[in-house]
Amino acid sequence: MQKTTKYDYWVSYMFIRDEGGHWEWGNDHVNILETYSGIEWIRGIEERICRRYKFSKVTIINFVELFVENKRAAS
Repeated sequence: MQKTTKYDYWVSYMFIRDEGGHWEWGNDHVNILETYSGIEWIRGIEERICRRYKFSKVTIINFVELFVENKRAAS
């Protein structure tokens, strides 16, 4: 099993499998180390999921960090 880093996210998305198909739901683990920020980040992840699973279209619905750093205030 790979070590989880601050660049790992759990992504929820909707996708269309074939042209003229209907929307379906999906989830995936994604590492975003090599992508940009903002809208470029979202589009890059959508394109990567499309290529990986051969979907016609993907729209990101939500993403959640898998690695949460424990930040305690010094006493």
